[in-house]
Amino acid sequence: MPGVVDKRLPVLPGTLAIAEKIGATNILTTGSLPADNEGDESLRIIIPFFSDILWAIREPDGSVNKCINWNIKDEQEAFSLPAPQRRRGKASAESDRDRTVARHTLERLYYEEAGIRTVQIGLDQLDETFRENLRRLFGQHRRRITLDEQLQRALKEHFATALQAGVPPFEVILDLKRRHQFDIHDARTLLWQLIWRRELRVDLFSTLLIDRPLKPESIDPLEKYADWFRG
Repeated sequence: MPGVVDKRLPVLPGTLAIAEKIGATNILTTGSLPADNEGDESLRIIIPFFSDILWAIREPDGSVNKCINWNIKDEQEAFSLPAPQRRRGKASAESDRDRTVARHTLERLYYEEAGIRTVQIGLDQLDETFRENLRRLFGQHRRRITLDEQLQRALKEHFATALQAGVPPFEVILDLKRRHQFDIHDARTLLWQLIWRRELRVDLFSTLLIDRPLKPESIDPLEKYADWFRG
């Protein structure tokens, strides 16, 4: 990554070292690799844990001096409870819960050695409407559109005016369609892409419907969830 490749990075002690430190070697998984120059022998190795997402955070001045480790589950509760299994005895359930907590503790301490903060994120922490809007926008954010630049600028200006006036985006599209020839689907895709790129700041905590007026942004998601990105 530009700005990072020439830096001296912190040395990590390794998965086994952390597991020994917290008395959790029992949760480690092992594997084997062929040993160099050892005939048919193999090396027994510890399989390391990997994060779900490891972010490199670029500061406003362009520098990259920190990373954030994201551990992601469907629910926050999953970080303390084992994955669903067949009904088992109380002792086994407690053992599974202990292993789950140890697993996440090991990951957190592993990255902490390099000064990397771990953030545990559950899908249930995201507002449901916001989550559904993101799915819709992400599905359109790289779709190719055939509108020329002049028409894109015109649509963008009209969408912005409609947002403030409480006019549904579809009315903007139909109005311009009477004067220009273009694909309505392309115009709709452009609308979602403008919102995705934050060039049109709408309320992402309200359902996005093209035939209903969009609401101006009242809550910036990057501010609402800013703590997830702080080192």
